[in-house]
Order: sequence, then structure tokens, then C-alpha cells
Amino acid sequence: LILEAIRRQSFQLTTLKTTDIAFMMEIRIRIKTFRLKLGLTQEELAQKLGVSWVTVARWEKKKGNSPSRLALAKLAELGLPKKGQ
Repeated sequence: LILEAIRRQSFQLTTLKTTDIAFMMEIRIRIKTFRLKLGLTQEELAQKLGVSWVTVARWEKKKGNSPSRLALAKLAELGLPKKGQ
């Protein structure tokens, strides 16, 4: 049973597309650049998004999960430029 769970988890990890990984890396860079452009600390941006500063730090340092759709929507409301802008 344990081996079966490991096999399933390994399969899920290998099914990530290169474009998904590139998007996750790019969004992290864009969030940090955007935050610095606004002159906000991680804590200040976190307050505006309704998340902890640790969450923002993890987004920027490629640790943890990528931002949720809700967080991305709030970032867009703040003016986070879309890809290519």
C-alpha cells in the first residue's frame, strides 16, 4: 500500500508540464518586482492580499505553493501587470 502511494505521487510529480514550472517561476519574479516597484514590504503586500508575510516570502523564494487564484486576482486589482506588459 505504501509503495502504491509513492508510485502515484511520483507519477503526479512527473506529469507537471514544463510550461507550468516556467509559469510558477515567472510569477514569483513578477510578484517580487511588482512589490518592490510599489515600495511595499512583504508584510505590507501580505496585508493587502489577506495572507501572511511568510506566504509572500515563500512565493518570492520559490518555496511552498504558488499563489491561489484569489491572491492572483487581488494582485491584478493592485495592478500586477499581465505577462508581457
